[in-house]
Amino acid sequence: MKVKDIILDPTGAAVLDGYLLIADPHIGIENSLGLRRGSNTDKVLNSLKDLNSKYGTENLVIVGDIKHGFNLRDRDLLISFLKRTNQIFKNTYIVEGNHDNGLDLIISTDSLEYIEYKEYIILHGHKSVDTDKFMIIGHEHPVIELSNGFRSSRYICFLEFDRVLVLPAFNNISPGNDVISSKFSSEILTKLDRWKAKVYISDDSEVLYAGRLGDLARKIYGEIPEI
Repeated sequence: MKVKDIILDPTGAAVLDGYLLIADPHIGIENSLGLRRGSNTDKVLNSLKDLNSKYGTENLVIVGDIKHGFNLRDRDLLISFLKRTNQIFKNTYIVEGNHDNGLDLIISTDSLEYIEYKEYIILHGHKSVDTDKFMIIGHEHPVIELSNGFRSSRYICFLEFDRVLVLPAFNNISPGNDVISSKFSSEILTKLDRWKAKVYISDDSEVLYAGRLGDLARKIYGEIPEI
């Protein structure tokens, strides 16, 4: 599945020319939840290795929130993570997210407020930006929640607006933000008509176009909910 020149991968990653884009890996999140140390980090690294083999991308772009917290355990995981990504990719670029305060005190790799490439600008998305370029952002952790009355399942999704593509969180631990029933937190997205967004849902094996968010809300709830 593609949006403009951007390939949407079922893992939640995106590919733009020779660049592999992931948002919100939140390295160290497992520590804050009391899970096995490195469990999320190992999964992220294994996925990156597979994606590099699949697409042959030389460059990794982390679209904000590379880290989750600010403690010694998170620091060690982050340093180890970047050593591994530098073995997999020729270059690793880090865009600053709202969780990335103090990143310069932990790693030597410079972080960027945004990256401009062709007609695109890549930024985390927690803050507004004045640009005419097509924005690729993270921050929102978009998911669609489906229920059969007995059990609910959440599926990561990409959202496409006229000038914005939202990437899902690239980790399996964050619960995500159900974009039908929850308010947007991104300053960029709160200015847009959410119900006009095109939704691309991942079922782990492929990315499927599910229609406009407003139409999807009507199918699931029978109406567009008030948020």
